[in-house]
Amino acid sequence: MPKLVNNMTKKMRQGLWLLTLTTVCLAPVRASAWDINEVYRLALENDPVYQSELLRHEAVTLDPKIIRSERKGSMSLVGRLGHAMTDDTVMNNWEDHKDHILDIRVGAPIYDRLLRTRLRQAETSESASEILLRQSHQELILRVAERYLNVLAAQDRREVARVDIIAIRRQLDLTTGRLEVGLGTQADLFDARARLKQAEANAIQTDNALKNSISLLREMIGQPPKALIPLLNDAPLLSPDPESLDEWIDQAEANNLNVQMKSLDLRIAKYEIQKLKDGTFPTMSIGGNRSTSVGGINDYTKDSASIYLQVNMPLFTGGLSVRSDQAGILYNRALEELDLARINARSEATLTYLDITSNISQAEALSEAITAGESALAAKQEGYEAGLTTNIDVLDAQRSLSQSRTNYLNSRYNYIISLLELEQAIGDLDENDIQLVNGWLDQDA
Repeated sequence: MPKLVNNMTKKMRQGLWLLTLTTVCLAPVRASAWDINEVYRLALENDPVYQSELLRHEAVTLDPKIIRSERKGSMSLVGRLGHAMTDDTVMNNWEDHKDHILDIRVGAPIYDRLLRTRLRQAETSESASEILLRQSHQELILRVAERYLNVLAAQDRREVARVDIIAIRRQLDLTTGRLEVGLGTQADLFDARARLKQAEANAIQTDNALKNSISLLREMIGQPPKALIPLLNDAPLLSPDPESLDEWIDQAEANNLNVQMKSLDLRIAKYEIQKLKDGTFPTMSIGGNRSTSVGGINDYTKDSASIYLQVNMPLFTGGLSVRSDQAGILYNRALEELDLARINARSEATLTYLDITSNISQAEALSEAITAGESALAAKQEGYEAGLTTNIDVLDAQRSLSQSRTNYLNSRYNYIISLLELEQAIGDLDENDIQLVNGWLDQDA
């Protein structure tokens, strides 16, 4: 009887080997696969979120140019062709005559504190817009990495589910064979069938999750993604350098882009207060005009020219006190948001640093758990074939091993995301980090 079971086991192992060989042979050609660098390039060109931020930044950069053009002054040409009726009191009748005017006017500000403050505020807003664009770029890099790795993680989960089905089917066949020769029990058979149905349901769920992750990636790159290159099996899990958490916190507090942004927002709010003060100061401008008119009863032509220095002194502005109070409140709000940004930067640096070290430890522990789980599964399988363990013991060992494999793969992906988030926390996430991750991909897979 044991010999019959051993022969069945050999056939199942041969079938699994053939299935694996067929899968490898039918796999997509490597040349058509994409790495994360290619996905990033496509996202940079097609991601609607980033493209929208680019257009917003382009619009903001025009504000200082608009204000500088106001300092250059203005010129206008006024022309009129008319016909007038004039009452001649001497002759007691109405005279009909031409009434044409051509007027050229020029003017330019000489002294305007409000215009100067508006320009400084616009230049500060342009700097803030550049920070926002950098933030959007960093978020793009992070989203590319997350969605790329999410696809890989979904593929891993689907593969684990597929292997589970193969292993449970093999165990079901062994259980059926043992039952036919009077060595097994109906309970083992029913349990194996139930676990197979659950594994098949899990496979459907993982397949849907993979489709969803591919769809999210497609939204960024504007086209269906090709096969993605997976991570190296021995991709390095490096500790943060420097190793001191305090140094990372100091860098985050000083260089975090959100902190820089809130600092500029505070300056913009301060300029808003200054604008209200400057609006109470006089303004001075220089101007002139050249005018030619044709008209009157005798159709005379009259030329005139003038040049002037104009001073405008505000005496009363309604609601100025209320607007000043409002600007002061908004300034205090910007001050609080800057403090909050510093707190969040410190928190982000701390959490991501701890996530990195935690994922490294977790990956190392799970790697050992996989090795131990494989040995445990082999021992349980041999024990089952010898009649020393039950079918449930084997399936439990298989489930535990599958869970360890899934958790191990997830810890590697989470490590990469945490590493990028730490770079983002200190404002240093850029294309070099994409290249770093790209170097951890198995280009020969």
